[in-house]
Amino acid sequence: MGVPLTLRCRAYGVGQETEGVALLLELGPYRILLDCGLREWDSLRSQLRDAPLHAVFCSHAHPDHGRGLDLLRHYYPELPIYASTVTAALLEAQGSQTLGIQTLPWRSPSPLPHLPLQVQLFPAGHLPGAAAILLTYTPPERTYTVLYTGDFCRTNLRLVEGLNLESLRGAAPDILIAEGSYGMARYPHRRQQEHQLLAQLERELTQGRAVLLLAPALGQAQELLILLRSHHHFTGRELDIWVDEPIARLCDAYLDLLPHLPMAVQNFARHQHLFWDAQVLPRSQRLSIPGAPPPQGASPTLLLSDRLPDWFGSPSPTTQNWCCFVPQRELNQLVFDPEELRSLPWSVIPYSLTDHSDGPNTLQLIHTIRPQHIVFVHGSPRNLAQLTNETELQNRYQLHCPRSQTTVELPLGDRFVQPVLTPTSTYSGEVMESDAEVLITLPPELATAPQWSNFANTGIVTARWQGDELCLRGLSQRQLLEQMRSSES
Repeated sequence: MGVPLTLRCRAYGVGQETEGVALLLELGPYRILLDCGLREWDSLRSQLRDAPLHAVFCSHAHPDHGRGLDLLRHYYPELPIYASTVTAALLEAQGSQTLGIQTLPWRSPSPLPHLPLQVQLFPAGHLPGAAAILLTYTPPERTYTVLYTGDFCRTNLRLVEGLNLESLRGAAPDILIAEGSYGMARYPHRRQQEHQLLAQLERELTQGRAVLLLAPALGQAQELLILLRSHHHFTGRELDIWVDEPIARLCDAYLDLLPHLPMAVQNFARHQHLFWDAQVLPRSQRLSIPGAPPPQGASPTLLLSDRLPDWFGSPSPTTQNWCCFVPQRELNQLVFDPEELRSLPWSVIPYSLTDHSDGPNTLQLIHTIRPQHIVFVHGSPRNLAQLTNETELQNRYQLHCPRSQTTVELPLGDRFVQPVLTPTSTYSGEVMESDAEVLITLPPELATAPQWSNFANTGIVTARWQGDELCLRGLSQRQLLEQMRSSES
């Protein structure tokens, strides 16, 4: 058997702030580009003059992952570009001129022509068509596997189902390239976030204000529109929803993709229009003049847009009683000008609707598939540092966090010894609650497991919610001492 390869990942864009994602993966002599969302890509083009690409994969249709594909196709017209069927359609709906994208089926291993490579796409949640991409490289000496998550979300959204871990369980790729948008942060369940947002909207509308609801044009905006039309708090409500043209155009693209949307959405569409209805309450219509103020009658008004309209910049009889809802993540990334927002003479209300996986869900993905190397991209430096500094990951995996224009070497041994996994056991017990405490009683055979001595070392445990499950973790002596020192300081 020959010497195992050292794989490489060259980061031309890692998705920090407003830059896009573009990752060059070197598998032996083969060069694969994962996404091309760059705004400026002269460095990538100069690199390709000396060493051309063999294939490109686009994980999903958001601009920070696909906006550079047109230029790539212009300069390299014969280069094969692959994506899911829905991603290809959504790229076209956003005005992409990229022709000849080769679409791949879900979950089925597909060999690449003239290359010792095969690829599998797994639905990644986050956006219809978004894919986690599993590449398998089979030179004579051994098999190498790389999993690229793209943007992923394990929670079901309104218009796309979350990433199913069971389809990837035990995959054990040599390399996992994972997004870290939310770092180690923990967020409330998506449905709870929706209820909170609707409560805020209802409060403002009840007080007689018109609402400008800002959202990214692809994905989040369609989620919000279907939420407003289908949630029981708003169905039948006297409300006019107006949708600006960039969002409306992509809503129409979703209608063409209805067979690819979740069955609950398809069932909803059998009884009423998915997005547009001027008769059924709440009424939802596209603006007849893009960028113009919506008509304001006797009914409350909500305008869904992806930008601050020009007419919204100063008080006038048209805008005297508006408020503006802005996604918190876009505020953090300075997508909307904070100075411009602060200058508005009405209230600006941040809201959160997460569409990436948070810290606990990211950890669960990693521990389920058990890679050797993990390369974290697509997040603020602070959030990515949270992941690479996580002791739970440092003790088990080889972690990397490349900056733009840097290369990560990914050496692989003949055999990587994974952490020993013990068979999963389930223990039944009882829960008793009083005013003073909550007591959980478990059977004594729990203490016969080899992990028990570490778990019960200090007799102190911490508990946290992970979705609907309660996770218990024993504190070690070192962790206990660190907590004591921290409290003393």
